[in-house]
Amino acid sequence: MVAFVKGILEYNDGENIIVDTGNVGYNIMISSSVSDRLGHIGSEVKVYTYMSVREDAIKLYGFNDRDEYDIFRKMITVSGIGPKGAMGILSIMTPDDIRFAVLSSDSAAIAKAPGVGKKTAEKLI
Repeated sequence: MVAFVKGILEYNDGENIIVDTGNVGYNIMISSSVSDRLGHIGSEVKVYTYMSVREDAIKLYGFNDRDEYDIFRKMITVSGIGPKGAMGILSIMTPDDIRFAVLSSDSAAIAKAPGVGKKTAEKLI
């Protein structure tokens, strides 16, 4: 498992980044909130990662900090919310916003995320 990647930011399209760690470039899927807080191309970055291993693909998902990573891990345990849906939620909400929405049963706020419908948002609550 890859806990984090630290290196030079080589590419950022808002959904994916490539981090050069020496002689290896890691392609990492990110939310728009991660993209907004990364430095510019050529700067050193540290991205916490979750490695998704499936039969047809191995993907890295990246986060600004452990709080984002931890809430992502909790969200993907909910039936119907996979890594893509959890990243969609993190694109529009901070971890604190997500916690508040869950505690206040505000599934409508969560359902605004791309790829997350009303029923899936209600499962998260």
